[in-house]
Amino acid sequence: MDGPVRSNDLGGVACIRQRGGAILQTPGDFILSTFENFEDALRAAATGQDNLLRHHQLSAPPSAGHWKIGIAYGDVYAIDDDYFGNAINVAARLQAMAAPGEIYYADGFEDLITPENLIIEDLGSKKLKNIDQPVPVHRGVLTAYEAYMSA
Repeated sequence: MDGPVRSNDLGGVACIRQRGGAILQTPGDFILSTFENFEDALRAAATGQDNLLRHHQLSAPPSAGHWKIGIAYGDVYAIDDDYFGNAINVAARLQAMAAPGEIYYADGFEDLITPENLIIEDLGSKKLKNIDQPVPVHRGVLTAYEAYMSA
């Protein structure tokens, strides 16, 4: 394991496992994972972004590399060593829309208890490539990460 994505100290893998997520694949610099519930996925993403921000703030000069995270709810199907499902496609499209340091997620989860340092913005329904119906999209970003990226 190498680099901040897979590092046990600050990486996404550690945050995913701490929140009960399962790592399905790590192609390139991506991590494909599943969770039993959305809140754990969002908290793992926020913790990962927070850890990466702290890493950048302590690096001299500031290190490069920022995560763009997409989260979607739905069924995932395994065939041999490959994974399929609309949720994977939606999450990939959301990740592509996100700016560095942002977490994009689909659907408006009612009664969601968000991490206190995460700003959530409803972006409305968006038409995503190769997805039949418009998808309700939300943007999450840590207050400190937003300040860091705009500095």
